[in-house]
Amino acid sequence: MNDHNPKRYRELSVPKESPEKANADLTAFFDELRELRIKHGIPDVLVTAAVNVTYQGGGEGLAIIWCHFGSQTMLPTMAAFTHGEVMADQRAMIAKLLAAQREKIHE
Repeated sequence: MNDHNPKRYRELSVPKESPEKANADLTAFFDELRELRIKHGIPDVLVTAAVNVTYQGGGEGLAIIWCHFGSQTMLPTMAAFTHGEVMADQRAMIAKLLAAQREKIHE
């Protein structure tokens, strides 16, 4: 599933004004996700989320967090599956870029 929308991504990438705000937003997101899981009858959900944060003093950073709802025995399998799928997608994208580059060279 891909939600390619550069404008929305830029808007969502504006740093949260504090770590406390980032934490509150992530907590609210995961609370709503918990309810959606129940509503739609999905036994296992694994999510990784990242937000940009402004720290006291003006520095910025990235906060990455993950959350799993469901059976702990499914967690390693789901994480491994996700990693494998992401890596396969990355390899396919790189292969496509290299093929396009080769076509340019041989024109």
